[in-house]
Amino acid sequence: MNKPSHSKALLLTGAAMVGMAGLVIGVLTVGFNTHLGTSDRLLLLAWFIAGYALVGLVLGVVALALLALARTVRLPEKIVAVLARTATTLAIVGPLAYLALLPDLGLLPPILTDVIFSWSRSVLAGVAVGVLVLTGLAGELVGFLLRRWPGLGRGLATASVLTWVLGAIALVVVGVTRFQAPEAVGAEEEVEVAATISETPVVVLCIDGADLDDVILPMVKNGELPAFARMMEEGTWGPLATIEPTLSPIVWTTLATGRTPEDHGIFHFVNFRVPGLRQAVLRFPLHTGLNFRIFPLLEKIPGIAPLRRPYTSNMRRVPALWNMAGRFAAVGAYRWLITWPAETFEGFNYAASAVVTNSENDLFLSENERPAGSLHPADALEGLQWTRRRQVEIAELEPYAGDGVRIDRRRKKVRFVDRRIRDPSLAILKHLIDRYEPRLTMASFYSVDGFQHIFSVDRLRGGPFSGAIEERYRFTDVHLGELMDFLGDDANLIVVSDHGFDFEHHHHTWAPAGIFFGWGPAFEADRNVESLSVYDIAPLVLRLLNLPLPEDMPGTLTGTYQDSLSRAFLGAQPELRIATYGAWAAASQTPQESSQDEEIKELLRDLGYIQ
Repeated sequence: MNKPSHSKALLLTGAAMVGMAGLVIGVLTVGFNTHLGTSDRLLLLAWFIAGYALVGLVLGVVALALLALARTVRLPEKIVAVLARTATTLAIVGPLAYLALLPDLGLLPPILTDVIFSWSRSVLAGVAVGVLVLTGLAGELVGFLLRRWPGLGRGLATASVLTWVLGAIALVVVGVTRFQAPEAVGAEEEVEVAATISETPVVVLCIDGADLDDVILPMVKNGELPAFARMMEEGTWGPLATIEPTLSPIVWTTLATGRTPEDHGIFHFVNFRVPGLRQAVLRFPLHTGLNFRIFPLLEKIPGIAPLRRPYTSNMRRVPALWNMAGRFAAVGAYRWLITWPAETFEGFNYAASAVVTNSENDLFLSENERPAGSLHPADALEGLQWTRRRQVEIAELEPYAGDGVRIDRRRKKVRFVDRRIRDPSLAILKHLIDRYEPRLTMASFYSVDGFQHIFSVDRLRGGPFSGAIEERYRFTDVHLGELMDFLGDDANLIVVSDHGFDFEHHHHTWAPAGIFFGWGPAFEADRNVESLSVYDIAPLVLRLLNLPLPEDMPGTLTGTYQDSLSRAFLGAQPELRIATYGAWAAASQTPQESSQDEEIKELLRDLGYIQ
């Protein structure tokens, strides 16, 4: 075997094949981002081709270095030849296999997701060895055929080059011309709606990540969580099916709008400003390395501006429940994700970003400590008698850390708990409801999801912090009970979560169901329902408010939201329908810059959502 010729072939093969994979992924990305103009599409395709080709080139150099090492240690030339053919075959087969495994192409079951989030390293190593063995055998077979029929190689090479050239041209044409941008809408396009809103207020609480089967039901069975137990005895409850990917900004926006991610336009925690592009890239295919590995590296280059920015409220494409109900009465939104910067409407809006940050967990009341644009009206918190606590007592931390554990405030896990105990959500929420008397309130309430991400391994293995998750549920339950007493019997209270949690695998990638609790005059006591999904919450809220249900909501068409309501309520309140509430905002694909952007990304890194 001619070493220089083989070296050149291996490098070019690896770079070309991985670059072709990049082109395919780039076309798929363009299909997800129809708002991009032609020049942006071409540049994005170029980024993907160059980025993946560079990866292929690096892998080729590594392969050549290993082959050189094999010769240095004087392995038999025949074995080196087998290794060389294996590397070359892998350079061809590997990118194709990677494409076949991508979930968004739908060619194979979600094997790649399973590998990333579930399989142990030993199993993964075994699979890798098996792939290499099979690749080596394939390489030997190809080598045998080429030695037997030398002309076959030239024919295959010519056919391969033509196939790749024509395929690349076709893919570029598809990527640039096939996916059309959505029709532009006006800055605000509302449909006239005639209705009389119900006098009975509705309160929706979302507890991020709250899990029914593995936490709430076992704790209630053990005599804990009295507020949740009360909601089960006096109201309607059950699992709430969710959607994939189970990223909070996506699902929270679906809960608030009743629409699919493709409709409402929120696809992740962050979007990308790829260098050279005029508009942000909103969505990438799942498990593609360029967006999570290579683009983030560019941010580390001195002088390069941040390429990732959290989604902001101006990027939502459709009206939310507070916009719909806000036409008829005062409404409130309290720390609901993706509400920053705060929209203005009658009532109150204490806005939150893509994730509740550490500083937001302190809920600073002074204007100079709050991120600009967080509160509407600006004086909404006037008259609130509350002083921010700067120091949490050790006794408050001990239930999370376990008996006999020395509490060191410098420890990351202790700091995590410390910031979240300070959260005075209930006091502020009660103040705002008292002051503005909203007919609809939608609020974030004592998230447990961060505790599950941080402490699920501790819970499985035992030892310090093994009870932190259950303690957070107890903490949440206490405040839920106080809110129920505050609301009394004259309001309909809905408690949901965007998803549950998979404690065996320490994540929620496979969309475990969240929670649904309905308590108030519209719900029957001691009733279990198992048919609801996150698409049912918006039409349920509109029905409770006696407002028309739009037919562009999936939950309106299925009608399964009715399973949660009492027969008496359904008989007394006829369902109203409307085609749509209209488009909400011009397709603004540009996130607004916040002073908290870097803090948000740092927290997302801690929770494993971004690199």
